[in-house]
Amino acid sequence: MMIIIAVVIILIIYNMVVYKKTNRIKLSKSILIALLFSILINIQLAVNYLIPIEKYDGIGIANKVSYWLIGDEGWSTKLFEDFFYKSTIISFILLFLYLIFLIIEEFVYSKK
Repeated sequence: MMIIIAVVIILIIYNMVVYKKTNRIKLSKSILIALLFSILINIQLAVNYLIPIEKYDGIGIANKVSYWLIGDEGWSTKLFEDFFYKSTIISFILLFLYLIFLIIEEFVYSKK
């Protein structure tokens, strides 16, 4: 949860700095940053979900990003799968939002 709050704060600060410099709000760039961050998290969760299934008898956290998100308690293959699928859905939503905001910004700023 703290990671999400930190990313949101960073994106708000980024938008404020860009707005002061260009007098335009570029939400597509902020969403792109969030999308890239989400894809990196998704890769880490995929590694954490797939390695125990294919190689080992037990389960465990494979990297620090997964540990920060999942935590210490209640590990199960189903929990890892749920985190991976939810992360994938969030990545697709961010990709969709990025495309929408990119089209809107191109349309609005091309008229000026």
